[in-house]
Amino acid sequence: MKQEELIAWLDTQKATLDSVIAKAGVDFYEANKSRTNFAFDLGECQIESYLLANNMDLCYDRPNTPFVYSLWYHARRVNTFLTHFASVIFNSPDKEIDFFDLGAGTGAVQWAVGLIYHKMREAGLPTPKIRIINIDTSPFMLAYSKDYLWKHFIEHYPYCKEIDNANSPIEYDVNSWSNQRKIAVKNPWITASYLFDISDTSDNEFHYKEAVVKGFNDIVKSFSPAKMLLLTSKSKEYLVDEVAKSFNKDFYLIEKIRENSLLLKGRLDRVNQLRSHLHSLYKDVFESYKELSIQNAATWNDISFVGTVISKRQATIFSIDPTETIRLSNPSIKVRREVELNDEQKKAARNIERPSVIIGPAGCGKSIVITERILNIVKQSGYNPNLRILLTTFNKELLGQLAIWLNDILDHTKFRLVYDRTYFGSQDKPCKFFFTGNETGIANIRLLHFDMLPKLIGQIPYWGIVDDNTHNNLLRSIIEEVKTVNRITDDRYDTILNPEFLLEEYQRVIYGLQVGVQDSKEEYLNVSRKGRGTKLDKDRRELVWQCLKPYAHTIYSKQIPSFTLRRQLFLSKLRRGEINEIYDYIIVDEFQDCTKADFETFFHLLRDPNHLVISGDLAQAVHLGRSANIETLREAIREGRSMNDISWNYLEGSYRLPFRICEAVRGISEHINLTFKGSKAASILTPYKGAPPGARPIIVSGLNEEDISTKIFEIIRTYEIYDLKLKCILEKDDLLASKTFIESDSVLRLKGMEKHLVVWSTRKNIESKKERFEFVYTILSRTSSILIIALYDNPDPHLSTQPVYYEPLKLLRRDRLIFWDKPSRIAFNKFTSFTSAIDMDDEE
Repeated sequence: MKQEELIAWLDTQKATLDSVIAKAGVDFYEANKSRTNFAFDLGECQIESYLLANNMDLCYDRPNTPFVYSLWYHARRVNTFLTHFASVIFNSPDKEIDFFDLGAGTGAVQWAVGLIYHKMREAGLPTPKIRIINIDTSPFMLAYSKDYLWKHFIEHYPYCKEIDNANSPIEYDVNSWSNQRKIAVKNPWITASYLFDISDTSDNEFHYKEAVVKGFNDIVKSFSPAKMLLLTSKSKEYLVDEVAKSFNKDFYLIEKIRENSLLLKGRLDRVNQLRSHLHSLYKDVFESYKELSIQNAATWNDISFVGTVISKRQATIFSIDPTETIRLSNPSIKVRREVELNDEQKKAARNIERPSVIIGPAGCGKSIVITERILNIVKQSGYNPNLRILLTTFNKELLGQLAIWLNDILDHTKFRLVYDRTYFGSQDKPCKFFFTGNETGIANIRLLHFDMLPKLIGQIPYWGIVDDNTHNNLLRSIIEEVKTVNRITDDRYDTILNPEFLLEEYQRVIYGLQVGVQDSKEEYLNVSRKGRGTKLDKDRRELVWQCLKPYAHTIYSKQIPSFTLRRQLFLSKLRRGEINEIYDYIIVDEFQDCTKADFETFFHLLRDPNHLVISGDLAQAVHLGRSANIETLREAIREGRSMNDISWNYLEGSYRLPFRICEAVRGISEHINLTFKGSKAASILTPYKGAPPGARPIIVSGLNEEDISTKIFEIIRTYEIYDLKLKCILEKDDLLASKTFIESDSVLRLKGMEKHLVVWSTRKNIESKKERFEFVYTILSRTSSILIIALYDNPDPHLSTQPVYYEPLKLLRRDRLIFWDKPSRIAFNKFTSFTSAIDMDDEE
């Protein structure tokens, strides 16, 4: 059989392929039409599918996206691939071919390869042993290809069952093409159709082009493909040219293919019948955008495409070692020793004789770098049994994760790990690492929650469990006395004469700036400070002082449990030289919650002030807000008597946060960065192309937790395809938790950690409204897969979405959101049309 005969035969298959696409569509419709939001989602997908025609991004993260896509684009994609590359596959002398289809979508390349293979087998021609690995970030697209399209395809092309068999099944990998996965291959061919048409890698065209070239260079380096079949639109041809330029022409042959006359022409009659039927069923959904009507006729026609074939001049005679890594996936960290650090992270993890600051956005790998830094210190010391390292953070769960990672990467023959015990005798998160030869009984690496330092290092009495209500009630009583004495009968001072403001003032200024209350009135009235309260006039400061002084005396004299008081007593004891426990290194994760006084504590505990290592992100300063700043850090390190310059390490990109969520949340990140006057310490969230797969944030609304929980169950069932194991509701919403059976937690406990699914309950108010952007940003950046934003549209203001969140909601990128149903979109529009009633004094 000649190539011309193959081309002629392909033309005869149009009706069959049309029928297969339509049958798959009918199957999907019957299986999914009962979903409560099916019609709404169908309409949204129809609108979004036209983004491709306008050279914009389609996100492929709605359940109906592959259904709508297949009824318009699938046949076109098969046609363009066959037109440009059928002859390359047909004429290949290779005995085995491993097709890696990057951005596989609904399997157009798989169909094209299958058609050629089937006809060659039918004609009795020798055929290569084919293996197909489909890689795509959208599990919905891959599932539609596997469960609907391919099932009907092999009924008509039975020889393709030889490609997809029990011994060597076709693979479907839900991952980004630019990540890592171990796999054995013999003769890899890379196919990439329309992968270059995306515009979502960077706002900066230069960085976008650079990222594409680097991504493919990484693949070639690890993969050593025999051929690359690259197809893109003419508008993005320059990107393929950039990729091609990076190949050495002495080793690779580069061929451009321009075929403006496609193999298959005409309409898809069966597909169009289904499209018309859907229109008749859901007229109310489609009538709002008639120019984008689903009644428009689907055809085989696709225009303006360019193909490029990059081939090795000399074939590789050996297969790739399966221990080599091919960049396909970047899963959540399960085994720390398998994580390979990038150059930036390796640099930040070096052990040097300077105070080190590691800064970066959520998901950039700061905590990974922390553990690598400790590993380097330990190796450099030769597991010295006299070495003493303190690792501390404000998050107990994160502390437990750091312990697991350290246990994973340290040499197990050279240490033993002992966990602390809770009051009830169970294993706790804090722990101790003892190196071989240590006979002192003092830990070589001590992991402690920051609030446990006063008790376990300073032996400061705890006086019981901290009860917020006790402090709030005490301050309310003091406020009433102060108002009476000063004859205040109106509400003009309410922004400062409230427990929330006073508690923060006590932590940030009385303790944090070490003003104190003993003979310190003049110092408090004139102290220079940043962030909240900066513009308080002297009269207002006088009123605040009248509240803080009796509060401080009362909690001390009556031994009322207080985290801040414990820190004060601990630091006082250190200043008096009454604590002899000294460390060689102190490592602090989440430093953005540290005050200047906290840094002084660290330096008192250090043998050498150059051995302080801290990591964090000011954008997540939910405790201190804008009073957390780099200048405070610089001053603290200078006062810590370090003679060396600070080593600043800036990490970029979020490797954990899904790409689309990163895009959606970026506006909040930019706003926070502006409030910190562009400081790199409050980094702008940068989408990373190799981030784990995930959907856009899903907006859902309801009257109460019953409504919301019903929709959350629907969302979880639909998106379970993303393998959602760890789920959490933030901020703590016990009623919603009881309805959904999802654990509810506080952002302070979860900061630095990740979950597969995060639900943000917007009816839960925030204590510190000034840090609302930092608070929301921290919540939204906790997920590694799915984010649900729950809006409560309830007439009772206490049961509705809180006004404090209106402004952060407005900053979400709208085209990077999924509205679950029409009421959810209406609720979002309603809340983002409001103005938040935050007092200007709060903004100060």
